[in-house]
Amino acid sequence: MDGRPADRRWHATLLDGTRIVLRRLVSRDGDAVINLYDRLSDDECYFRFFTAHPAHLTSCALSLVEQSDNQYALGAFDHAALLGVANYIRCDDPGEAEIAVVV
Repeated sequence: MDGRPADRRWHATLLDGTRIVLRRLVSRDGDAVINLYDRLSDDECYFRFFTAHPAHLTSCALSLVEQSDNQYALGAFDHAALLGVANYIRCDDPGEAEIAVVV
């Protein structure tokens, strides 16, 4: 793994004053990621996946919670509610990665 503790958390304050927690996604977050993706509008899906109706949305969501040396997914939480996900997946070329954000 990447040597960082899986339970490390960061706190942030949004512009409206809401306090959120940022932390790495873990396997128990799978359902929350699926629910977040299921709530996306067609436009939001298109901007994230380049199609309005991704065929493998559930498997894509679940892949974010798998611990790997080649990917990292960070969740933003308001109490227990997942507000958004930012992730990267390393490319074959050293120093390059694909990134994605859903809010």
